[in-house]
Order: sequence, then structure tokens, then C-alpha cells
Amino acid sequence: MTDTNPFTPTLSNHPFFNPDLIPAEGLNELCKQLWPLVMTYLPESRKKPYGVEYVFRSLIANFVSAMQVGEQVLIVPRNKSFFPAKNRYRPDKATYGSTIKALEAMVSSGLITQDLGSGKHKITCNYHGAYKCVREATRVRPTDDLTRRLTPLLTVPIHSLTRWRDDTEVIHLRTKTQDRSKGSSSQQMLYCDTPMTKTFRGEVRRINRHLKNHSSHYDGKLRVNLMHDHVARIFNNGDWNQGGRLYDYWPMNLPKGERHYLSIDGEPLADLDFGSCFVALLHVYDGTEFDPDAPDPFKIEGYEELRDAIKQCAYSILNASRRIKNYPEDVAQEDGSRPPLRWREMEELIFVHIPLFQQYAYTAVGLTLMRKESDILVAVLLDLIERGIGFIPMHDGIMVPESKKQITRDLMLRHYRVITGQGIRIREKAIRKPSNHEVGLSYS
Repeated sequence: MTDTNPFTPTLSNHPFFNPDLIPAEGLNELCKQLWPLVMTYLPESRKKPYGVEYVFRSLIANFVSAMQVGEQVLIVPRNKSFFPAKNRYRPDKATYGSTIKALEAMVSSGLITQDLGSGKHKITCNYHGAYKCVREATRVRPTDDLTRRLTPLLTVPIHSLTRWRDDTEVIHLRTKTQDRSKGSSSQQMLYCDTPMTKTFRGEVRRINRHLKNHSSHYDGKLRVNLMHDHVARIFNNGDWNQGGRLYDYWPMNLPKGERHYLSIDGEPLADLDFGSCFVALLHVYDGTEFDPDAPDPFKIEGYEELRDAIKQCAYSILNASRRIKNYPEDVAQEDGSRPPLRWREMEELIFVHIPLFQQYAYTAVGLTLMRKESDILVAVLLDLIERGIGFIPMHDGIMVPESKKQITRDLMLRHYRVITGQGIRIREKAIRKPSNHEVGLSYS
């Protein structure tokens, strides 16, 4: 299958400079010590270098966060497309000019080194805002002197060293753009606040406070970025009625084989989800009744081993706005290979056994169903907060302490019925031990 990625990445998976990350109390003293060194190399005309100081402090926080997971290189693109005009998604002080001045002064003061890139390739985002498709971007790393100053801090809990700025945006509206030479990419859209968006933001910030008060603990051997300690709610295609899922909390990206190392409030976890959720919601959308006791629609007789691939393909058919002619890139079996059926055969298999999918094929209704799904999940999370129950949101499911799974199951059923008027089955998935072939978590 042809790779539609617009660029061939030539860099390892280094973290991007995140200007929303700033020093916490435990890092402030070191920043105070280092800032006069940087100021020495700023132009004398900069009498009030607030923006430069903000970027300097943020870079130090980023280095500490990266070093906590064994990484010393940051990507800091020297490309103005990475620094859009003032908007809700970026700190006012982290402008292109202040970033370049901070980088140059930190190089001159002996704190960092730069491997300059050409800057000629635009950075794009995936559907929930993570940067990708980078070639020839600038890489920045601490010098031996800065590394020596930062290393003793790595034994200190990361949340005492770094934090997210208080007004970090947690409600994102995204849209896809098309370019003949570069393919499609996702971009953040500007929007004006309404009572609805303010309500969304208040709910997500309440969820994030709860995630910190009932933080997830991981006893495995992978190095995870604990600064991804919050969620953002992402809406798609410039439409508040599409998407709305929660993303970015670090346990969400943990491989399935590592999840049995997770705990909340000292308890092992149960993994609950809404059984056949998209099929159930498609019935709600269609105005027909869904049978919660019906067999798994994706486990088709004679094709049981393809169950997960069938589900992925069925969802792709609902999400697409025009006919798909080949397998989508993200569809694969457990071993990473393509299903043995040709795409047309897979499509026909789905249409024969799940007729409702043929009726709504290629109408892009999937993202509308996702909005309903996300509303249900957020309602359940807010109810769990009222009861002081910790959780990990998992899109169409929730991980909660074992002792809280029955009350969580009841809440999931209740909120699903209140919002849809129908019933659904709540399934508990086994949290399996890791297998030898599973790969580790990459820095994200």
C-alpha cells in the first residue's frame, strides 16, 4: 500500500518543545541562577525580555521532563509556521522572535547546543494535535554544564519540578487541510467561546484536577512521561458535533500488555467498556432498537481470528466520507500484517453480516457517533468525581479500582440510557500480562 505520509521522517522520536510546560517550585531556584547568564547575551535594546525569559524557563522545564524519560534532545523548529499568531492554543510570550532570541542567548551562554535544520519543511499534526512528519528540523540539547546542573534534580518527583501553565487550552477544535504535494494534515482552528465551550472547558479541567488527586501509578519497566498527566477534549472537522474524545493522559498510550502494572489509590484496576458501542449508537442514530444481549457483531463465523481487523474496517467505513478502495493504513492484525481478504471481500463481509453499516457506509457518521459516545463518557467521569473514585478514561471505556467496578458499571448503564434512551451491555475486559513481542512506550 502506498505510504501517504507527506514526508519521510529522518529524525528519531525526540519530544517537541512544549511552551505550555513551565517550571514548578522545585525548578525555580535553578532558573533564577541561570537567567543572568542568558541575559548577558541578549541585545541591550531588550529592556524587558519577558517573552525571552518565559521561553528560557519553559525550555529548562522541557529538558527536565525529557531527561526524566531518558531523552536529552528537543525539537525546536526554527520555522514561523510552528509559531502562529497569538491564539488560544499557545502562550502569548512564546513567539517566534522570543524563541529565537532565547535559543541564541542560551547557546552563547554555554547552556545548550543546536543542530540547525533547514526549516523548509512544514510541521503537521495528527488528528489530536501531536506533531509529526518532520524532516530537517532543529534539534537542541543541553551542554555538559547544563546536564550536570539538571541531573541531581532527576531524583525529585517530576511534578515538583514542572507543571502546565494554568490557562493551557483543553478544548481543541481541529480541521483537516489538503495539499496536493503534502497530502492531508490536521490543524487547530480558532473559535470564539460560547456557553457550550465554557461548559466543556470547566468539565475537562475538573477531570484533570481529579486525575492529579487520584493519579495512576505504574510499576512496570517502561519509562513513561508523567507530565502527560491531563486530558484535552478534541473535536474534529471544525464541527462541535464531531469527535469530542479525551486524549493525552499518559496511561492511554501504555501498551495493553503493560496495563496490569497500573494501579489507582493502591488498588489494581478493572477495565470496563461499552460493548459494541458504535453499533449500539448507530442504532440510536437510525432510530432502531439495539439488542444489548446480541452476540458480538464483529465475531463472524468462520472469520473469528479476524475479529479485531473486521471491527477496525467497519469503523473506517463509518468514518470515511467517500468510498475506500484499499485497506486504511491503521488496519492490521496483531502481528502487523494485512488481513488475508481483499478489501472488497472485507467490505462485503461487513455489509452482509452488519447490514446497518452498509446503509451508513461512507457517510462520515462515525465522528457524529463519537460525539455522543464522548458525552456519555464525560457524564460518567463527572459522576465518578462526585463519588471520589479514581479512573483512567479510555475513549469508549474506563479503568477504575477493582473495588469500584460495580458502581462504575451501574453509572455507565445509567448515563447511557439517560442520553440515548436505550440499553447497552457493559463488558469487563481482561487486563493481560505483557507478552515478549510487545514493544515499549515511545515518548509522546
